[in-house]
Amino acid sequence: MNDDFEDLDFEPLDRAPLLATIALTALAFWGGSQLWLTFGQVQRWPVLWTWSAGAIGIGLGIGLTTLSWAAACLWPSYRRSTYAYLNWIMPSLRPADALWIGLLPGASEELFFRGVMFPALGADWLALLGSSICFGWLHLAGMKHWPYALWAGITGAILCGAAWLSGNLLIPTLAHITTNALAVLLWHYRRSTRPPV
Repeated sequence: MNDDFEDLDFEPLDRAPLLATIALTALAFWGGSQLWLTFGQVQRWPVLWTWSAGAIGIGLGIGLTTLSWAAACLWPSYRRSTYAYLNWIMPSLRPADALWIGLLPGASEELFFRGVMFPALGADWLALLGSSICFGWLHLAGMKHWPYALWAGITGAILCGAAWLSGNLLIPTLAHITTNALAVLLWHYRRSTRPPV
């Protein structure tokens, strides 16, 4: 098995441009959501702030992170695809960037895919499938990385299902933020505990 930290397809991204790109992408998703709400006459999925919804969202994020780890242990193609993706993004980041990486994509992507796209497509099973396929496609970094995009699509379906069942966009948003932030922290933890060469 390859060293997890040597599985690279792309040169690692520099920190400042990466953080700026994440901010601009979040702004684009927010702007796209606002345009869709304005011109598409869509009712945005509500965000209801309760302690129980917060706990469920964070718990779901921890659960998704655990499922991703299990999938990486059991499915070598997914493991290689995930590590290549993470090793492209993570090396220049600091552990403190977990908040930025969690909050901006987590909130903006949930607003767009689950908060606006899902109800705009009809808030039914086909809408869940359509928004999840689009979310998976967003995470496709190249055709050989289809396992990572497939997992993103499955994650998108779970997050969409959480919004649909609860009627609350807060739950998938907190789950997404938690999952992204944990990815940064766990990557840095694994890198720091790697035995010296």
